[in-house]
Amino acid sequence: MGSREFAWQRAVLAIASITCLLLGALASTTDWIESGSKEFTSGTLAKVGVVLGLAWLAAPHLERLGWERVRGNVLLALLIVLALFAIRPKIGALAALVLIVMAIGMSVLGWVRRTVGPK
Repeated sequence: MGSREFAWQRAVLAIASITCLLLGALASTTDWIESGSKEFTSGTLAKVGVVLGLAWLAAPHLERLGWERVRGNVLLALLIVLALFAIRPKIGALAALVLIVMAIGMSVLGWVRRTVGPK
């Protein structure tokens, strides 16, 4: 993946982060959402915005570590886990555990496939 695609991904992260933060601020000040739902909605959007903002800040460092080799669906799964962790920490921890176990399982299966595969 070239630097052009990386810049595009980083811009999408920044736009999504700012959008979530602004929608969270808007949700906390409007009257069209009920009081209890208003706090939950604004808090959730703010947390997701912060997580996406942190991913945006970390992106240059991740590029040096091989960010471009990470498949899009793995990155999406990681962002979903981070968002779940920001919203509901217990569910996020469980989702992270499932993601880690699946990643280890797929790595082992890939290693076995390369080792035992056709010669």
